Amino acid sequence: TSGKKLEEELKVMLSAESDEYVLESSTEVFLLIKTVFERQATLVARAGVLVALHRGLVQSVVDYCKKAIGVIKEKTVSRQGREWGLQAMMVAACLAVNTVNYCQDTSGAITKECEGILKKNVHLEDQVKDIRKAVAKEDDFWLELTSKALKRVLKAIESICQKSLAEARDVSWSTLDDAGDISNYMRELCSNIRVSGLLAAAVLKQSDFEYCWSATTLQLMAGFRNLILSIDKASDSALQQLLLDSHSLAEACEKGRSDALLLADAGGGGGERRESQRGKLFLRSLQKEVSHTQGVLKAMMAPEASRQATYEALVEEKSEEELKRIMKQTRQ
Repeated sequence: TSGKKLEEELKVMLSAESDEYVLESSTEVFLLIKTVFERQATLVARAGVLVALHRGLVQSVVDYCKKAIGVIKEKTVSRQGREWGLQAMMVAACLAVNTVNYCQDTSGAITKECEGILKKNVHLEDQVKDIRKAVAKEDDFWLELTSKALKRVLKAIESICQKSLAEARDVSWSTLDDAGDISNYMRELCSNIRVSGLLAAAVLKQSDFEYCWSATTLQLMAGFRNLILSIDKASDSALQQLLLDSHSLAEACEKGRSDALLLADAGGGGGERRESQRGKLFLRSLQKEVSHTQGVLKAMMAPEASRQATYEALVEEKSEEELKRIMKQTRQ
């Protein structure tokens, strides 16, 4: 399968309403491998070269998988996003994750079939060990490839949300004289978070979605905290507004996850949905990030003489650099 064909396939999937969550070409590869295996397995078992067939078939799956996710390169997500649209680019990245999972499952099925045939032939039992050695080496490869594919999803979500955080840097925090329920930049950011969650949950299986959402939330909360710490001058109203915005961001991340999983469950997308241990860990992690961010803000709100004491009392994971920036910030 050529890279050009894969890119065209992605464009077709992203421009049409499709219920498929794996590249069509990966199904074609699987069917081709199945046909080859069924025709050759009995013959090669007698010849004692089933290990070689296993190696060749698995390598063909690996080569296809590398090429498929290579279409979406992490360094070019933004460039491709301008052509396809960032949200479409995120769905494409999710499809790459599913393709890796599909190829890994196909590789496992090949191994299982080969082992089954070898075990029926007593004189070929030693070759089972050879296959298992090869599989052990593949485990690290699939783990690395899955990690790379998931990073592409994170990069795409980051690109979608980045603009909103960038707009927050243009706000005149030193002259803000009134705090509302939510800032305009935060309203847009929360909307982007919700859309990203719905798209990702509709395509990814739950464990992959949970991983991406947890990483995205940590990334967003850290980015928001860095925004706060980058403000040299802020009015009392500005700090109060940022505190309200921190609540809005946390709520958007939590509700984005729950809404996305509920919708995916109702639509049957991405497989079975259920509350997971990862989900519980996510809520704990989110609360920890919120407490950290609000601790920083409350330290900034405190009189200069008590800022350090306030920071040390409210923030669990302290940083000298954070404290330095808090002490440097001036009030208007």
